[in-house]
Amino acid sequence: MYFRPLPVLTVLTVLALGLLITLGVWQLDRMDEKAEAIARYEAGNSAPPISLESALCTEAGVAWGRQIIRPDLWTVSEVRYFGRDGDGRTGWRLFNIARMPACADRGPAPLLVETGFRTDAGEVTRNTGALILSPTPRGTLFDAPNDPESGDFYHFDPEEMENMLGVHGLVSEFWLTARSAGVPPELAQTPPSRHLGYALTWFGFALTLIGVYIAFHVSRKRLGFTRR
Repeated sequence: MYFRPLPVLTVLTVLALGLLITLGVWQLDRMDEKAEAIARYEAGNSAPPISLESALCTEAGVAWGRQIIRPDLWTVSEVRYFGRDGDGRTGWRLFNIARMPACADRGPAPLLVETGFRTDAGEVTRNTGALILSPTPRGTLFDAPNDPESGDFYHFDPEEMENMLGVHGLVSEFWLTARSAGVPPELAQTPPSRHLGYALTWFGFALTLIGVYIAFHVSRKRLGFTRR
């Protein structure tokens, strides 16, 4: 067997291979995170509602996915966050502000509370029941830019939301969202199975790249499995 690798091509292939494997592992991590979040939501959603103080101020830590009794609103200022409701309709999720309980580390910081949903047709539905303590969504490279002046947001940005609402110290780790019959939109939009598919795609690209690299060197007679 003999192998005389092309230096520049080899370096570029190794870098590309590392990137593809990193993306695949990242998608596997996201799959595990999403599966854990869904399981946590389903467990908390089936339990009786508790107060925000009980959800945040116990030794057990933050009660993710737990039903929360609706707290009193602090301000009538409203943020519109683009997304879907529990029925899968696209439109604007409407958020107001409540205060964090004094017992929490950041009390009484402002906290976003989902109070309704407005469809693209302008139909508004108000939420009056219990809420869910949910992590705030992560932004992606494909999100549309926010429009703070009009109060329209396409990705979560606490600084822009603070400026629009006229508050300081907005809680960025979690918010209170409306209950839905199934898994909430932010969890259902990209289920764990899709993250697994993305991971397999990246790993498939990595294997293809290795195959192309080997085939190219064989065609240039720089790699062989017999004695020259």
